[in-house]
Amino acid sequence: MDLGNGTGSRGLTFTQAADVVVGSGRHWIGNAIVREGLLRYYGSGMGGVWSATSSDGAAWSLDASTRLPAAGDAAAVVLSSDETLLVAVGPPRADAGPSPFGP
Repeated sequence: MDLGNGTGSRGLTFTQAADVVVGSGRHWIGNAIVREGLLRYYGSGMGGVWSATSSDGAAWSLDASTRLPAAGDAAAVVLSSDETLLVAVGPPRADAGPSPFGP
């Protein structure tokens, strides 16, 4: 059974999808929420927590600015007041570098 990243019709076999690249120094360590019919992802990066939106989970549009000056492990939740609460771990690290796994 192939448990790789990608798509599958029954959850038993998968086809590898293209890697999503959002620029150097950004990592897919974080989480996504649904806001206004779009996926919004909050991820870790050299400059802090970044965010991007997608309507299909494959094509992403990177937001122009850093969301939070923090090291990473971003987590977001929509509150009952319809506001988004975003938390992350620690201040940005000076020694953070590009992903060892690719762009």
